[in-house]
Amino acid sequence: MAERVTHSVCVGGPIAIHTEDGVIRRVRPIIFDKDDPQPWVIEARGKSYSPYRKMTTAFIALTEKNRAYSYDRIRYPMIREDFVETPDGKNRNADNRGKSG
Repeated sequence: MAERVTHSVCVGGPIAIHTEDGVIRRVRPIIFDKDDPQPWVIEARGKSYSPYRKMTTAFIALTEKNRAYSYDRIRYPMIREDFVETPDGKNRNADNRGKSG
């Protein structure tokens, strides 16, 4: 399967996530190309100033791959067995709230 690029906004800023066969291969900051809108330009004293064509991200955003495949990550939400509601709505034991565990 070909590499797929998905864009996401996380706590550290906007990132591009490269996946191959459903597995994260690379996490990079978003880089704008010529088709994207031009940024602002400040002209002062004969010089022009404009921001980089690459988004700046925090370092925590670049560690998303490591966090997704970490051994210590909780993969499924924790559910209390005695407080799960069945489709008929009769299996909910509100009396055990805070006691079971």
